[in-house]
Amino acid sequence: MKELYKDNFKFLFSLISLLFYLYRKGISMEIKGIHHIGITVNDLENAVNFYKNIMGLKLLSPPTEPAAEIDNGKPAGVEGAVIRTCLFEVSDNQILEFLEYQPKLKGKESIPMNTIGAHHISFLVDDIDGFVEKLEGYAVEFFYKPLEIQNGYLKGVKWVYFKDPEGIIVELMEKP
Repeated sequence: MKELYKDNFKFLFSLISLLFYLYRKGISMEIKGIHHIGITVNDLENAVNFYKNIMGLKLLSPPTEPAAEIDNGKPAGVEGAVIRTCLFEVSDNQILEFLEYQPKLKGKESIPMNTIGAHHISFLVDDIDGFVEKLEGYAVEFFYKPLEIQNGYLKGVKWVYFKDPEGIIVELMEKP
């Protein structure tokens, strides 16, 4: 786990150094939006089944064949890895990518939410109670019941967390 944090620190330091260099050279960069979010899973077919058949997302690109030809994982920072991916459309211009690496690191548990670098996916739904009921029919276990935010920017929003079959923390949100 220490190596993972060390690698993340190296990456962030390199990125900050690059941005500072570009800034000093007068090269402006503008972020236009988020193209996709990529999440590593243990079993790509399991993720496809859950997000396509249960969550109802549109599969844009089915699981690829293992790709070792891309310099053995070096571009992804995992030297020697073979990578498979698939893409889902969440809504217009919002893409969710799942990746499966070989060899896999041991363990299937996701890192706790209070760990630096932890993440979750939040899906906006029209009827959170109905969606919870649907997922419970597939034996999805929620951390707690849906709650409503009482103040601040998100006042009136209902939310709930659960883990998908791959251990990824997922949130459902319903706007008032």
